[in-house]
Amino acid sequence: MSAFFNMGLPAAGSMGRFRNADDADKWLLKKSLDNSSSTNYMGGIMVVKNGVIGLIGSLREKYSRFLEKELKTCGMQGMVGSHGAIFNCLYEQGGQMKVMDIAKRIGKSKSNVTELVNKLEAAGYVTKTNCCVDARCTYVTLTDKGHAVKRDFDAISKKLIDRAYKGFTEQEKELLVKGLEKMWKNF
Repeated sequence: MSAFFNMGLPAAGSMGRFRNADDADKWLLKKSLDNSSSTNYMGGIMVVKNGVIGLIGSLREKYSRFLEKELKTCGMQGMVGSHGAIFNCLYEQGGQMKVMDIAKRIGKSKSNVTELVNKLEAAGYVTKTNCCVDARCTYVTLTDKGHAVKRDFDAISKKLIDRAYKGFTEQEKELLVKGLEKMWKNF
């Protein structure tokens, strides 16, 4: 969770004063609300229209916990959602990409991607090699072990998408994506 969203919430993995993750999510939502008069109710919590950033942050925490649980179930301890984004890039590009290209594709800094790739390399899912032409360039390549988990990642991705869009019509899905894309472009 970024410093912007860390409004006194205990660090990830530590529930501190909260009984469970849902209590922490409810607290975060309440803290993110302003005095706007446009409200909805979600799970007994008043959600103010202008509290959307807090809601997005809370949603990110929820899906991150979901992904970590699913990855752990498949035997991939210590993996996070961003690892899945890297795997997805590599699967789509034939198993090899430059670190910088992965960073651009998933919207993370090169240093952040390098850290994530280092964890994947330590776990045996990828190898890193320096470009023979430009030493600043590093290639990431899937190993046999990395290729072997594709089916698990595909299944987890499907579960995530199915859960996220449960109860949505196709029109609601399109409106949500268009609205979030528009908001993303504002930053």
